[in-house]
Amino acid sequence: DSPGGDALASDLMWNEIRSVSAVKPIVASMSDVAASGGYYMAMGCKEIVAEESTITGSIGVVTLKPSFAELYERVGISKQYVSRGKFAQLDVDNRPFTEEEKHYFARGARKAYESFRNKAASSRSMAPE
Repeated sequence: DSPGGDALASDLMWNEIRSVSAVKPIVASMSDVAASGGYYMAMGCKEIVAEESTITGSIGVVTLKPSFAELYERVGISKQYVSRGKFAQLDVDNRPFTEEEKHYFARGARKAYESFRNKAASSRSMAPE
């Protein structure tokens, strides 16, 4: 069972499943829930077995960028960062993205989605579109 998961972790496991499946057949078994992360890994298997009531996830990538600046201000928390690099503060939680960070983050999410979509299409012997 998987309620979803991290795209990088799912991709790393998918790669390992593909490596092992070249030597030994691997069957994915989906019971209650196989949301996108669970489905992602199952795509690397030779066979997928699912229950009739299995909730199978979509091919998708969900991202978010929380900003707790107002909350921190209300409770008296102040944060300061020392960083080096253009996108070193991409994940700080006390401010929204700058326009440049927003575009950078969106490109990364799009690449993750395209990788997921292409692997799903390949595992179904279909074109990505």
